Amino acid sequence: CMIMSKATEKQFWVKWRSHPAREIILQDLNCGGWLYDEIEEKGELDFAVVFALYNFKQPEIFNEIDFSQFQARLNDYVTKNKERRDRSRIEYGWFEQYRELYPRQLRNERGQLVFDLHAAKALLRADVTAGKQAGMVPSHFQGTRTQYEEFDGDIFRQRIYQEERYQKYLNWLESKRTMKLDKHKEKQKKKKEKEVAKKEKEEENQRKKKAKQQSKAAK
Repeated sequence: CMIMSKATEKQFWVKWRSHPAREIILQDLNCGGWLYDEIEEKGELDFAVVFALYNFKQPEIFNEIDFSQFQARLNDYVTKNKERRDRSRIEYGWFEQYRELYPRQLRNERGQLVFDLHAAKALLRADVTAGKQAGMVPSHFQGTRTQYEEFDGDIFRQRIYQEERYQKYLNWLESKRTMKLDKHKEKQKKKKEKEVAKKEKEEENQRKKKAKQQSKAAK
């Protein structure tokens, strides 16, 4: 009976790998996502509550998903996520011990400032995200902050290009996700329109059948 029950449940399951819900959940489980923060704070998730929240926030994506499938997939993701976190904590501990023995220097062996350890890195990310470098040659943009001017012009120019590539990649990922969601919404819209048209046709056929029966009865 249990096997039959599970088989019956799976009849209503969607194609998960290509479904936008999969990508949304995985992103929310990453550092900075609300599921990640929820696990950090409470140690576990109430799957029923999470399912209800997703259905409330994005009904066009999650309403068609059966809870049994959602629960099974989320349970897999949370288990793997916990394993990664535990492994990351262990590796971070090793890294911290290594840094205590061999602290990273603010300058490299050539005497140049290490960009990743400098305040300029965070400032550059914020400025490029805001598009402040647009329309400016690298040398002029470098002069907008004293922190930037501490670096060699050629080195800083490459850092600008690197950050721009990074931002383009993030934009591409977001665009890809948006296109996937839009495609799914359009698919669901057509499916609903088709179901409505089918229902209307059935109702029309029923009305015709009933009218025909009434006509015969009148004769």
